[in-house]
Amino acid sequence: MEFYWGLFVTPISEPIQFTLQDFPSMNDCFSIHLIYTNSTFSSTSNFTNPSITFVDDYFLIPFDILCNCDAHTVMDDDDHTTPFLHNTFRFVPTYVLDVVLYHMGHCARNMVVLDTEERGILEMNVLLSVTSYMVEEDQFD
Repeated sequence: MEFYWGLFVTPISEPIQFTLQDFPSMNDCFSIHLIYTNSTFSSTSNFTNPSITFVDDYFLIPFDILCNCDAHTVMDDDDHTTPFLHNTFRFVPTYVLDVVLYHMGHCARNMVVLDTEERGILEMNVLLSVTSYMVEEDQFD
């Protein structure tokens, strides 16, 4: 199986619309707006009529979890951050999610360092597009 994917992770510099008084227990979190598209093409249908998964959703992820996503924690099964994030983004295939989490963690750490206003909630947009091509093994025999 071959796959191609594109990822854009961008911090939002403007404050989000609600305040911490609206959500007193939600502090030190990222509000993540994820737009995810997965198009799977199959050789059995001559690579037409793809199966498409589309998700447009918001998630709150604590700073300490997302900022700890790096090359080591994403691959470490004993780390507590990985199962939480894999469960949160369960609709994204693992072989893509591990790379995406690494980039999201890098962006998250930069956002926290650059947050001079010390806002309790930082907003991040994640646009993820995956295209997979399923080729039957016996097709090339």
